[in-house]
Amino acid sequence: MATAIPMQNDSTGLRETGFYGFSWTVLFWGPLPAAFRGDWKTFVVALIVLMLVAAATVGAGNFIANLIWAFFYNRQYTRGLVERGYRFMGSDTENRLAAAATRVVYPHPSRELPRAA
Repeated sequence: MATAIPMQNDSTGLRETGFYGFSWTVLFWGPLPAAFRGDWKTFVVALIVLMLVAAATVGAGNFIANLIWAFFYNRQYTRGLVERGYRFMGSDTENRLAAAATRVVYPHPSRELPRAA
C-alpha cells in the first residue's frame, strides 16, 4: 500500500505529496494516476506502452503491465519531485523511511540540517 509524504520546494514554496510503496491506483487505473498528479510525460509514455501491449496481447497483457508498473510508479514519481528540488517535510522518521523506499539521499546534500552548537 502506498504511503504519502508531504514535500516542499524551497525555491518556489510549492507543496506536493510524494508517495512510496505499491500503487493500487496504478494497478486498477493504469496511467490515469500520473495524469491526476500532473505527471504528463509519464502519462503519455505509459499510455503508449499500454496501447502497444494491449495490441500485441489482445488486451490480456495490460493487467500484467499495470501490475509490474504499480511496484515502481510511486518511487519514480517521488524521485522526480526530489530531482526538481522538492524535499521531504514529514517527521525525521517519516523522511528517513521515504528516502530509503525511494532510494534518495536524506537529507539532501545541498540542504544539510543545521548542527547544534
